[in-house]
Amino acid sequence: MPASGRYLLGEPAFDPRGLRKLGGVEELGQREREQRRGVGGRGEQPALFDGDHGPRPCMRALPTAPAARRNTVDRPLAVKRYLFLASTYFGLVILANWLASRYVVSVGFGRVAPAGVFCIGGVLVLRDWLQQLRGLLWTMPLVYAAGLASWAIGDAAGWTSLEKIAVASVIAFTVSETVEAVVFTPLRRRNLTLGVALSATVGNALDSWLFLQLAFNSQAFFVGQFIGKGEMIALGTALTLWRRRLLAAVT
Repeated sequence: MPASGRYLLGEPAFDPRGLRKLGGVEELGQREREQRRGVGGRGEQPALFDGDHGPRPCMRALPTAPAARRNTVDRPLAVKRYLFLASTYFGLVILANWLASRYVVSVGFGRVAPAGVFCIGGVLVLRDWLQQLRGLLWTMPLVYAAGLASWAIGDAAGWTSLEKIAVASVIAFTVSETVEAVVFTPLRRRNLTLGVALSATVGNALDSWLFLQLAFNSQAFFVGQFIGKGEMIALGTALTLWRRRLLAAVT
């Protein structure tokens, strides 16, 4: 049967000279499949015409300009927030030691406590914020450095004449902050506000109990210390709920 007859019956005419030019039925089908799925599954578009020069990146794989700009802006801003909070944290730890050696204040409910308890309550919340912004590797070294600095400065300045109290303070602080990190880490991505409230409360109880046990071997002042720190933790938790969008989780 002549070629024209085969073509009319639905069978494509075979022309060796035109096969490469037209691509052929099989080759065109292959190109169509590649166009749909992307070359090699890498999100690339195949060369569709003879004038094309190889695969081209698929536009869907490219990040949008606003997203890329937001990523470059957010990181320096997070570092600035971290540095501000780290300086505040460091200063409050030292201030708490000085206030505790000078003043006793009322914390309500007929209880009194060293004035430093308000600073420590704030410190417990700030530790969680710092970890949320920059992670454990940036936070825990700061915790231990602040504890040692507070002890060294207080000892050099003679803020307390009893070495036992100074040592008990730094041990209770570092242990409670470490346990707080253990509690906060699995909670921070699920519910930041709950994580701050729960971990800081655990740290509060442990810091109060361990300090009194090591320094005085007595828990007579536990309730006053716990209440004083707890009031600041409640305030910090409320601030966390209000401004949690500023504390984007570090990846």
